[in-house]
Amino acid sequence: MKSKVRGQILVEFALVSPLMIGLLLGAMSFGYSFYTYVNLVKAVRDAGRYASMRTYKSGDASFAAAVQNVVVYGTPSPSAGQTPVVHGLTAGAVTVTPPTGFMTTVKVSISSFSLPMVLGSVTLQNKPNVTFRYTGRYIP
Repeated sequence: MKSKVRGQILVEFALVSPLMIGLLLGAMSFGYSFYTYVNLVKAVRDAGRYASMRTYKSGDASFAAAVQNVVVYGTPSPSAGQTPVVHGLTAGAVTVTPPTGFMTTVKVSISSFSLPMVLGSVTLQNKPNVTFRYTGRYIP
């Protein structure tokens, strides 16, 4: 009688374990994706705040490059070999809309970034984004 119970437990475990492993992997995937997205939101918010206070000279490409570096690396002038805030994030995925005059806004967003998941990925289009009132020095 005891060997039948032992065999029954083994069969039940074999039937339930794939479901439990799937639920565990799904929860881990969601947690990692949420963690990555929160890091992206923080990076975009920090870059928007930085861009809103920086001097902008019309036609200056260094403004956008510095803001993109703040999103990707957390600093406007990263050192060689510095790792990005989020794995796989590049400056090409960061869109910066500079101010068009005094007391306007500056917008920073991430577009075409693939957020990894266990069973695939989700492509973010203009998310996360932030718009700040431009309070820096504007030079036309």
